[in-house]
Amino acid sequence: MSIRKTLCAWLGCCTLPTPIVPTGPGAAPARPLVGIYGDSLTVGTVEGQPNNINHVPPVRRINEHARGRFFGISYGRPGATAGDAIAGAWGLVYARWAEHVAQAPDHVMVLRFGGADYLLGVPPADFVAHLRTLVQQAQAAGKAVVLVGIPDLTPGVLGFDGLVRQVAQAEGVRYIDLSGVAINPGDQPDGFHPGQALSDRIAEVIARELLDIIGAGG
Repeated sequence: MSIRKTLCAWLGCCTLPTPIVPTGPGAAPARPLVGIYGDSLTVGTVEGQPNNINHVPPVRRINEHARGRFFGISYGRPGATAGDAIAGAWGLVYARWAEHVAQAPDHVMVLRFGGADYLLGVPPADFVAHLRTLVQQAQAAGKAVVLVGIPDLTPGVLGFDGLVRQVAQAEGVRYIDLSGVAINPGDQPDGFHPGQALSDRIAEVIARELLDIIGAGG
């Protein structure tokens, strides 16, 4: 097994008050489609071991909390980096990012990259460049973009969370802060990935923030 596949087998807020989905006749459907992209933290499983972490995937929990006010679609893949997303690389369900965003049905694109980038040793400058490319190409296609930060899952990972926040500020997009989500003993069965209880708490925060950001909350 390659080093990358070995690592991937182990891998897996500040918002503005104004809505990011326009209102008014013809501006957006009653239930916006929200594409949620990322690595194993998005999927809730680890490569080669389906459902060994979360029996209820994060995006399903997010949809439960949305209560029909938006519908999230999971585009995650364990071990996916921001660079993989640009290239449409290995097993992703979408093609090259520039082509995908031009035809994707999403009204909002939620990007949850950084965990795999950190564990796979992607240089911080490369991660920032890749994430900015994803944001810029999505915006050029008329999509609203939200960046999701990284919880404090392992020493050092919050450095990459800071990079996500930095990109959000530079590109003028919304950022969901997960650094304050409580992590209790036993919450990480493999030492990194959230178990079900922690995954559910994170999903609740993401759903709540998305409701506020989209303008569907309250």
